[in-house]
Amino acid sequence: AEGRDVLDQTPRPSHGGGMLSHNRCKRLLARGGVRLTTRARLLALSTTSSVLGGAFGSHGRSATGVAMALGASKETSSSSSDNVAAEDELEGDRTFLGRLKVLTFNLLAPCYFRSDGVYESTIMNKTLRRHKCIIEVLREQRCDVCCLQEFWFNDYLRDLYQEELGHLYSISSLQRTRSEDGVAILMLKEKFHVVNQQSIYFREHSKFGHDRVALVVLAQLANMEGAEEGSQATAPSSRGKCSPPVAFVTSHLTYPHHTLDEYSRLEQSKVMLGKSKEFVEGSCPPGTPIIIAGDFNGTLEDQVSNQMRSSGYLDAFSEAEGPERSSRRITHCDHRKEQKGVDYIWVSQGAGAGAEGDGSGEAGGGALV
Repeated sequence: AEGRDVLDQTPRPSHGGGMLSHNRCKRLLARGGVRLTTRARLLALSTTSSVLGGAFGSHGRSATGVAMALGASKETSSSSSDNVAAEDELEGDRTFLGRLKVLTFNLLAPCYFRSDGVYESTIMNKTLRRHKCIIEVLREQRCDVCCLQEFWFNDYLRDLYQEELGHLYSISSLQRTRSEDGVAILMLKEKFHVVNQQSIYFREHSKFGHDRVALVVLAQLANMEGAEEGSQATAPSSRGKCSPPVAFVTSHLTYPHHTLDEYSRLEQSKVMLGKSKEFVEGSCPPGTPIIIAGDFNGTLEDQVSNQMRSSGYLDAFSEAEGPERSSRRITHCDHRKEQKGVDYIWVSQGAGAGAEGDGSGEAGGGALV
């Protein structure tokens, strides 16, 4: 979001673990005279992997749902010492992944960013300076998974991300067929091993798909043996345990300029959900969790969000922070100067609750918008 008026209205969690302060965000992302503009925004969720219930650990273990499992409860999230205590209490119930931190970030592609009537892509030093600031944020946050939209497929910029983050992350990317940008997923190497990935081109499956895409990445724990790229995602570890697979999806849906675009967004979400599910079910054991994070260009009350919920997905921010804080979420100030939340992290509901889980529990945990 652009300017203090938007940032000041952004709901912020009560605890400070792994978060960027208001001033830190502005300083990092506006350094060198290049401001964080209206379409670049950040949403990160820090949570224990028990958010994904038995699908990450013992499949026979009962889970109490996403809301209960999103780290510490509200009572235990007020201070760092309380957070440590809460994590210690959860240690016995930890699944293989421990803590899971997911981020979604629309980078604002330089080919679309105009300043004083000039596209940023024509002034490469400005482009590199702004993206170096973004990379610094990604490096400091050190999220397990970073889902990026409007990732510019320029050789200099791609080399910059590889040079600065390639030692930390496995970088998978997918370019739109008729545009200079696309999406990317960064997987922390010390935690995940990329097993397989799938490219989804919406226009191949719907006449309303436009030039939009989704990227699916399957991953397992990095320290598990036999997890070769392209293999079935069920590799055993040296301790005889199986590394449960997890699927991450990112996409950037069409902006709703008019009624036809609204319909197109709905069709795009259906393709994304259907093809992601088809790929995961064909590659992974039943119950494999799916996390979909990206720029949906819509609100929590629109048709696409309703489609996500009816397909069995939970909005992680709402589960973590509760409906009241979620309704005040702002991640974007668009060209119409409308401030709204349009960036989401969705978690498959089957992953959030085991066979006996009821999805109940008090919401807690941490989120940064």
